[in-house]
Parts: sequence; structure tokens; C-alpha cells
Amino acid sequence: MKTNVIQDHKFKEILEQATLDPKNRLSIGKAVLSSRIFKVYRNAAGQILLDPQILIPEREAWIYQNPKLIQAIDKGIDQAKKGKLKKLGSFRKYLTDSSENA
Repeated sequence: MKTNVIQDHKFKEILEQATLDPKNRLSIGKAVLSSRIFKVYRNAAGQILLDPQILIPEREAWIYQNPKLIQAIDKGIDQAKKGKLKKLGSFRKYLTDSSENA
């Protein structure tokens, strides 16, 4: 699933001037709010975009590789926000001994 990398076009200048150190490193500590992992993009004009990332367990990656599933999850979240909920009762009868100890 390919999505647009730029989610918000309203950029704010964080540092007026940043220079490379002798090892060609750029300190961006003031610009980083929480993430420590980034995808780095560069366009033909030489502009660089840092896209904050998080890691997910491999066993959960299949969810994000299925656009129909993501759409269904988004729809369910939207319905829940609007209060469109349906009481399904208890699922206790489906528990097994191994799931009760989890």
C-alpha cells in the first residue's frame, strides 16, 4: 500500500541554520519531538524529509499489508466514534484453557 509521505504541508522552521560537523553529521535534537527512527527522503531540489517511524512486531505486519483490512478497521473505528455499537454478548464460551491463562 503506497501512501503519500507528506501528510501535512504546513512546515514550521525549527532551526534557522544547521551545519554539518567534520564527520558530515547534522544535529537535529531540537527538531525531534518523540521518534528516534526515521525514513529519510530527498527530492530533486535536494530537500530532505524525515518521516518518523515506529516498529511493530513482525507477527502484526500482515495487518498493514492488507488495504481492505485497514479500510475495515478504519470503518469500525469511525462507527465506534459515532456510537454505532452493537452488543454481541459474552464470548466467554469460546475461551479455552490455554487462553484463560494468557
